[in-house]
Amino acid sequence: MTFPTPAPGTSSSVLTLRIPDVLLAQLTAHAARRGLPLQDYVLRLLAREDFDERLREAVQRSAALAAWGPPHGS
Repeated sequence: MTFPTPAPGTSSSVLTLRIPDVLLAQLTAHAARRGLPLQDYVLRLLAREDFDERLREAVQRSAALAAWGPPHGS
């Protein structure tokens, strides 16, 4: 397994996971189809999920602000 080099000025830590063989095989196959090492594929999945969650929260907050309507006197 290859380990990506952290960007300059950043650090990294190790996370060990125990996952079922079937799931590991599926993740490995998905990574191979994209031409990525397994670790890079999993890191991208985690980053995308985090982005999706932050985007969803931002949209909800924007909708709540929009519900207030325009400021008085506009």
